[in-house]
Amino acid sequence: MRFLLPGALAWLLLLAIPLILHLVRPRARAVRTSTLAFFLGLDRRQQESPWLRWLKRLLALVLSASVVAGVVLALSRPVVAPSDESVRSVVLLVDRSASMATRADDGRTRLEQVVASARARLAGLSAGCALTIIAHDARSDIVVAATIDRREAERALTALTVHPVASDAATHAAALALAGRLAAAATPAQVWDLSDAPAADTPDTILPGGVTRVPLSVALATPVNAGISAADLRRRPLEPGQLDVFVEISATLAPNTAAEAVLVANIDAQEVALRTLALSADADGHCAVQRLSFGLDHPTGAVLRLSLRLTGDQLPLDDLVELRLPELTPLHVLLVADEPDPFLVLVLAGLEKAGGMRVERLAPAAWTPTTVADVVVFHRWLPPTWPERAVLIVDPPGNLSPLTVTPITDGLPVESPRCPDASHPVLFGVASARVAALQTAVLSGDGGLQPLWLSPAGPLLLAGDVKSGRAVILAAAPARSARLALTAAYPLLIANALLWTSEPARERRTGHRHRTGTLLPLAGKTLTWSDGTAVTLRGGMAALDRLGSWSTDGGDLGSAALLSLEESRLPRAPTTSTAVVGTASGDWLSGDLLPLLVALVFSVLLIDAWLCHRWGVS
Repeated sequence: MRFLLPGALAWLLLLAIPLILHLVRPRARAVRTSTLAFFLGLDRRQQESPWLRWLKRLLALVLSASVVAGVVLALSRPVVAPSDESVRSVVLLVDRSASMATRADDGRTRLEQVVASARARLAGLSAGCALTIIAHDARSDIVVAATIDRREAERALTALTVHPVASDAATHAAALALAGRLAAAATPAQVWDLSDAPAADTPDTILPGGVTRVPLSVALATPVNAGISAADLRRRPLEPGQLDVFVEISATLAPNTAAEAVLVANIDAQEVALRTLALSADADGHCAVQRLSFGLDHPTGAVLRLSLRLTGDQLPLDDLVELRLPELTPLHVLLVADEPDPFLVLVLAGLEKAGGMRVERLAPAAWTPTTVADVVVFHRWLPPTWPERAVLIVDPPGNLSPLTVTPITDGLPVESPRCPDASHPVLFGVASARVAALQTAVLSGDGGLQPLWLSPAGPLLLAGDVKSGRAVILAAAPARSARLALTAAYPLLIANALLWTSEPARERRTGHRHRTGTLLPLAGKTLTWSDGTAVTLRGGMAALDRLGSWSTDGGDLGSAALLSLEESRLPRAPTTSTAVVGTASGDWLSGDLLPLLVALVFSVLLIDAWLCHRWGVS
């Protein structure tokens, strides 16, 4: 411990005043009276034994000296800090992700709490200790680099704000590794890890030698929050003009408690749906993830606004999601084949009749890479080079890089193919267990192609991103299959494949749904948010660091939302460390001791007043 104002310690000479007052007491005046019985009954101190009166006087002396000493020590600003030889540099790693906007009962956010704790600890560092401040969410920014100017560091800390961007263990570890490399420039060094994550959740093994990690966690003991961790819109495959809204809700409550949340959907300030969710927390305070969906029949408007309400919610950043409604214009589908499968033609004709698609047929000889269409369907024919657009390939006849096709002579009957990823959008609503298809080849592909259906011979259905478009490949002959084309699974599969492959192109026209923190090539454009805020973007890439829908003067559309399960599930402080918030475990007596001394002085004054009036200690 050292003193920032050691000259104030000279005022400790004032301790002589209570000592003199204790030792030099005036003699009691003698007054003649006719009787003493009445006066002896009034003064109960006369009934006390001498040793009790001596003990009370000694206690009064100690309390008076404690008040004087406490005031003098507070004026001298004592701080507890490592010595100059033990720490030469300190790196402050400050978490500014969305969960740091959580407000405690005192109204302060977790970021404000962690900044206050850091400023108190900075007072204990020596004047020559270099400070570096790094703020991180999904990315890390060096706010202050190796400075000894305390005012500059405190101004930078105070100016930090929460970004509505998600962070996770990987980004935290990357930020910690960066802090370790900067701290290693002047060792011995410390990295103060200021976050709302429990101290034990992040390992410090990635730090170089001579650098130690000092975790300061401001996690709440009983956080309360419910947030939208996923949201999406999807056109109904067989019902044009209608949309399905999918929402995922995650929550954190007090252990073994229950609550009720309300999800409200609005389109242009008009309520279109309302759902009530019953939340129940386990012993750790976590609630099971709830998923729900509801339909929108012929929605009219530009933006769907989803808002979640929960009594006592402490994190507002994950309660709002804005989604731009897609255009419900028919898809332009181009079928390229010599003699297309009759069941494939029947399915496309049914989709066209329902009004969701516009189908055209084209002979392979007339195909050119510049042919305009939202999705191109190839049946038993492939072009010389892979088309850089959305494609659906049915029963491919041969190889076309990056697709490799191994034919199966006479085909292989497959019943109930195995689904490695049954939640893929191409398989939405498809009863794969009822499928009985004749597999004509074994598929394999490089890059983003992944199998969706597997038979004993190998994959017969692939889907993924190929070059600049999405692709779905089905190695089966519907006309020769037992019941592939005779169930609802086949038209649903084709409709899902057409919608999924064309989704990126449609989103470019109606606006993509991004997570906050996403980098977009919008430099030089003016981006206007739904609340009216306009920002002119600079540099090569721009990060979406706000919530809501947006548009640019160049015609770009989109929306940004937090949508993070990790941020919505607020971390809970371990039971052993909830007594002292904002300090490292085992390191609570550190930094500036002025607040502690002021509290002790007031406590002594209250005790002294209570003892004086209650027990006559003076």
